[in-house]
Amino acid sequence: MEWVLECLGMAVQDEGRPLVTDLDFGLEAGQGGLVVASSAPLARDLMRTWATLRPPAGGELKLFGQGVLWSAPDRLLDLKRRIGWVHRRSSLVSNMTILDNVILGMIYHRNIRRKVAEEEVKDLLDRFGLYHHRNRRPAELSFHRQRMAVHVRELAKNPKLILLEDPVVDLDDDFPALMREVKDRARAREAAFLVADINLIQVLSWVDLVLVVDEKDQRTYASVQFDPALHIPFPLGRGVARPMEQTS
Repeated sequence: MEWVLECLGMAVQDEGRPLVTDLDFGLEAGQGGLVVASSAPLARDLMRTWATLRPPAGGELKLFGQGVLWSAPDRLLDLKRRIGWVHRRSSLVSNMTILDNVILGMIYHRNIRRKVAEEEVKDLLDRFGLYHHRNRRPAELSFHRQRMAVHVRELAKNPKLILLEDPVVDLDDDFPALMREVKDRARAREAAFLVADINLIQVLSWVDLVLVVDEKDQRTYASVQFDPALHIPFPLGRGVARPMEQTS
């Protein structure tokens, strides 16, 4: 078993207010998961913690089989380079072309030369309808093409853990194309992924696991056993998780 992400009694707080406690959850290489949280801010805070942007308030977070050493900047940077995260506020650099935006992450995170990055990213840009627009700046493209470019920028890093927040909302009809790419990487055991999205029906068909976190409980389901029809919208506010009950 090759764990990409493990939460061991993990707790998350927001300005000292408990959001989640005792979260036990694991994601193996090749798996994809859907996060159903009690509120969008809770889902975002979980994603930020998994992306190593903030330490948990308690318990332990392990990535790629090792505990995260929050006090070791070099090791933390190495972990960040293996994670691709797109959140609702992710944006492109306005005065750079689409191509420059995409290869910027490749050069920084993978330490490769510009010409190598440009050649390598051609097929990826073409698959998502961006190669023709590679020399344009973000403001010259539609909102959805800009959002697709943000996702492609993260995929071009070849991340081992892919974290996506509300991609259905951002991409609409382009969502299946993104998920086919993500799912293919998972099938090849090149990555694992987590999606936090309010559109349960569309996302559910792409994932293996569903993590439900509300203010009273925390459970993990196989995707085939999770029934969205029984999902009642969670109240906003604090979420407290209990030890995982996993149904196989």
